[in-house]
Amino acid sequence: MRRRERVSSQAKDQDNGKDHARIREANSMCLASVFRSFVDIAQEMMRSIWLNSSLDARLIQRVQ
Repeated sequence: MRRRERVSSQAKDQDNGKDHARIREANSMCLASVFRSFVDIAQEMMRSIWLNSSLDARLIQRVQ
């Protein structure tokens, strides 16, 4: 009886280990997705700033 409980406990520990590994993998994928989104937003902001500054420069040239 004790041996059966010990084996069952070890199987649960293995399942928990697999669950933790899956959770860690999902967390890292989520963090990677958030980071990619952050990079995309930063690139769009930089592109927008660049476009606005180049448009401003063109307008200034036309006015002068």
